[in-house]
Amino acid sequence: MDDALLVSRAAGGDLDSFGQLYDQTFGRVYDFAWRVLRDAGAAGDVAREAFVRSARELPAGRTGGDFRAWLFGVAHAGVLARGGTRAAGGGGHEEAFGSFGEPDPCRLTDPGLAGGDDELPCLVWEGLTSLSARDYALLDLNVRQGLRPAELTGILNVNKQQAQTVVRRLRELAGDAVAGYVLARRASRDCPQLQQVLAEGGFPPFTDAINRAVAVHAAGCDMCRRSRGQLPDLMAVAGGLAPVAEPFALKGEVWRQAVGLWPAAANAGLGGASPYGVPIADGPARSAYGGGGPPSPPVTFRPAGGSGQGRPPLLLFAATAVGILLFAIVAGVAMSQVLGGDGDDGGGTAITDTATPGEETETPATTRTPGVSLETATADPNPSETSTPEDTPVVAASPTTRPPEPTDTPSIRTVGPAPEPTRTPLFGPRPTATPPAPTAPAGATSTP
Repeated sequence: MDDALLVSRAAGGDLDSFGQLYDQTFGRVYDFAWRVLRDAGAAGDVAREAFVRSARELPAGRTGGDFRAWLFGVAHAGVLARGGTRAAGGGGHEEAFGSFGEPDPCRLTDPGLAGGDDELPCLVWEGLTSLSARDYALLDLNVRQGLRPAELTGILNVNKQQAQTVVRRLRELAGDAVAGYVLARRASRDCPQLQQVLAEGGFPPFTDAINRAVAVHAAGCDMCRRSRGQLPDLMAVAGGLAPVAEPFALKGEVWRQAVGLWPAAANAGLGGASPYGVPIADGPARSAYGGGGPPSPPVTFRPAGGSGQGRPPLLLFAATAVGILLFAIVAGVAMSQVLGGDGDDGGGTAITDTATPGEETETPATTRTPGVSLETATADPNPSETSTPEDTPVVAASPTTRPPEPTDTPSIRTVGPAPEPTRTPLFGPRPTATPPAPTAPAGATSTP
């Protein structure tokens, strides 16, 4: 997201936007302070002051139009307020799990900047340490932190044109100092005259007087002049020095302290304990960054209790269950109708007829399914029977009459046409099918 948009949202009280700005700039501010002071504890104090102040003044709109320039201006004032002196040796990092050694200040973000010279980055860094804290702080803001001269006008308290002049001269002087240091460390191995100059000046350390003496010698020495001409752009190498890693625990502590001062957290009445005596937000404004990680995106806050909690998932589950139940009922009805349909072999009522002399037996076997209509054929209670001796011709049955099957019994039973099946509604009382009145077959006679 664009920095201007993040600053605008953070100025409106958006803690998440401030968290993103914090994550982007904390390491750079700490790196700047460490490079100037070369002390982990002092650099941590400078970073803390800068971000605690930004948590107070950014929502109030007192940081101006360029938040990054304002933030580094606060850090610049912090390093100069500590005497403007640089520690002789960098302090170790204090982490939650013990102390770690001084970070590597010679690592390059792009190793190609050194032209394959592995020794050059450290020589450049050592040459930069010969600058005063004030000069190096301004140079670092320009070549490493990327602040343009127009963004340095507030720090220098000059106008834009004057800032451009100051930055140009500073880069030239710093380039000459770093080049002189590289010559003092390298060319002196092959140039006896330069070795004598350095011995007379008491090198090391590399002072301004020795730097001027090396520059005068190089101007009249062909070998030293060629050696300096073969060096790459030393300010580009200085700008490519990678940021030193900030202490992880420090980053989390400063974040908790800044969040405790955020207006949204104070207005919400949320608070907690802090190792610095500053309230810490505990609700939606609090970030997981307090546990030692980067600021996490805000999450939707839900109260611990309440009747409305969990209702949408319950309603969704109930609706799904009802839908499944209705689908099962409809599918069951459809399957029952298919299995017990209108076909001849579909079923309904199975009638077993056993014809014995002088006796008729009808055994209906009916299977009923609750809620499903079945076709039921009712047996004719008064079947018409015709007994015909063997010497009497049998009158042909009408097309609607089922011809009797040959049997050895003396009685012939004729059953009338099956009644039209009726369907019972799915719900409600089942009507009783009334069979039609028995009709004698056309032309049929009964012979005693």
